[in-house]
Amino acid sequence: FSSEIGPSTLFAAYKTIKNMEKQGKERIEICETLKEKFGEKNPDVKITLTSGVDLVCHNCPNNSAGTCTSSDKVGRYDHAVLKACTLQEGQTIAYGQFMDLVRRNIISTGKRVAICGDCVWNDICK
Repeated sequence: FSSEIGPSTLFAAYKTIKNMEKQGKERIEICETLKEKFGEKNPDVKITLTSGVDLVCHNCPNNSAGTCTSSDKVGRYDHAVLKACTLQEGQTIAYGQFMDLVRRNIISTGKRVAICGDCVWNDICK
C-alpha cells in the first residue's frame, strides 16, 4: 500500500534507502529494513495514506522515474484496502494502527488474495 512516511522520518528513510543502494542491497532487503526501522519496531510512526508513487515505491521495478507503470492495478489495490479498512486517502495514522486494521479487515478475513494477489510483491505478503 502506498504511504508517505511523516515529515519527521522522511529524510531518515530516504537516507536509509540511498545508503543501502550504495551497498548493493536488493529491493526486498531494503523494504524489510524500512519496515523494521520505520514500522514494525516503531508502530507509533505516522504515515499518510496516498494512492500513487511515493517513498515506499522507490525500489519497485514498476517505478519508472516517479511514474508507476502499473498504476491502474496499484490504484485498484490502494482503493480496495482503504475501503476494506474504512480509511481515506490523505488520512494520517500510526503505522501500528494501520497494520492492525489491515490484519483485522484483510488478512484475517482472507481478503488479501482477492484484493492484491496478483501484485509483484505477493511473495512478501504470503
